[in-house]
Amino acid sequence: MTGLPTPLALDAIRPHLATRVIGATLLLHDEVDSTNRVLADLAHQGSPDGTVVVAESQTAGRGRLGRTWLSPRGLNLYVSILLARRLPSEMVTWTPMLAAVAVFRTIRTLTSLDVRLKWPNDVLAIRGGVGRKLAGILVDAVGTGSASGRALVVGIGI
Repeated sequence: MTGLPTPLALDAIRPHLATRVIGATLLLHDEVDSTNRVLADLAHQGSPDGTVVVAESQTAGRGRLGRTWLSPRGLNLYVSILLARRLPSEMVTWTPMLAAVAVFRTIRTLTSLDVRLKWPNDVLAIRGGVGRKLAGILVDAVGTGSASGRALVVGIGI
């Protein structure tokens, strides 16, 4: 078959991460039920702030309000990021929107796509005046094995 994307490889990703926190611990899986669930389990085990889980596919991806997020291999990017630092409570409320803005700005910077934000956590690609969902954000509050006792798992499906 032609046209299939190359599988993700840690050695190809790491050199492009200009960070000391987010992605310092980067875990790549072929298939998981949900990157958010995998990372929540790792948070309970004390995984460090900034841990990132990436999967080629998900068998039980989900979106807001329990909606199913279709997660076939080779079509999308499934990423979850652990924010385990103490966050002011008002930041927790804003996290889905801030993550959506970050995804929006990244797509606009790296591509020529016409993108828009859709409240509260989606990024749309606009073509011919019609918007189609390009990315969705799901934030889960989870318990941790750390002294702070809680963390956020930010899931991004693109």
